[in-house]
Amino acid sequence: MEDNMGKVNSLSEDEEDEMDKFLSEINNGFISVASVANSRKIEIYNFLRPERFSGYKGEIIAIHENLARSWTSLFLQYIQKGTNLYFDKAGSETYGEFVRDSSNTAFFMIAQGFLDSVPIPRSFVIVVDPNLSIEQSTLNEMSKSLLDEYSRIWNNRYNMKLELSLKSIEPKPQYIFDDSPSEMGASITIGAAINDTEVMINIFLPYLFMKPLLPSLPRVRSRESFDENFNQEEDIMDNRYKSAIETGLDKVKVQVIVELGRAVKTLKEIHHTGEGTIMSLDAFSGDPVDIFVNNVLFGKGEVVVCGENFGVRFIEIMGQEENGSGANSPSDQPSAPNVDGEIKEV
Repeated sequence: MEDNMGKVNSLSEDEEDEMDKFLSEINNGFISVASVANSRKIEIYNFLRPERFSGYKGEIIAIHENLARSWTSLFLQYIQKGTNLYFDKAGSETYGEFVRDSSNTAFFMIAQGFLDSVPIPRSFVIVVDPNLSIEQSTLNEMSKSLLDEYSRIWNNRYNMKLELSLKSIEPKPQYIFDDSPSEMGASITIGAAINDTEVMINIFLPYLFMKPLLPSLPRVRSRESFDENFNQEEDIMDNRYKSAIETGLDKVKVQVIVELGRAVKTLKEIHHTGEGTIMSLDAFSGDPVDIFVNNVLFGKGEVVVCGENFGVRFIEIMGQEENGSGANSPSDQPSAPNVDGEIKEV
């Protein structure tokens, strides 16, 4: 494939996985090939860094500003130092990036969420800076209070029933999630000023943890983000992905079925059917046969002999109106005109 500079580029492994999934859905009939082929404009989408939290950043910041104030009193109780916590920043990144930015001696608090008593399918992570000088036993002791405050803020702000519980506290793990490090999530940093020392507490909320919570958050679309999204929707897909789809569609395998005719029989007639029985069909000798492609009526033809095999000669290709959404399987009957000349399903 060629980029805009005319240089040949290859898709990354993640891009190839997305493309394989896309082509598989076409091959299995979940996506209409015609709808893709006839589509003139496709929204540009970054498969590697999907924007999961567009419009929610203000709420995520507000939650963690409140959390920093609430946690300050808890840290004072357990550490007994001049501690002041404050919100520092929020953004989105992959879990791999989050881990690389964390200290090798940090403690990872892995927590589980329950929304309306139903487990949320993904855990989240709180990373405690080793410069806080908190023993793991102390962190275990204060973890319940920290998570209770965290859930209280969510519940009071959005009238939800969120419960958080500690799963484990571990040294820096390479992978917490079963998926790859490309897991996208919201990354929040809370600063802690302990006397003259500045340390950080980092929180990683994977998208699959946030997904059931996001519908409760008000979403704000700024004029800037609206214009950006609108312009993206108006842009034609860039050359790399357009070329990949066009090349991939040519390789999609479809099933071709040639139907001689049909018959409706009683169970008694089927029961008495044996070797040598001749069953008549609703088609007459010499009638064209129906040709289905992926269970959609594609055309009509004549049966011929090709060497030792049967074949079919196309004598008619259905237009767009004939092979529309009405013909989805071989069991669908073809459309027929009613007395007013309109097409109806029979």
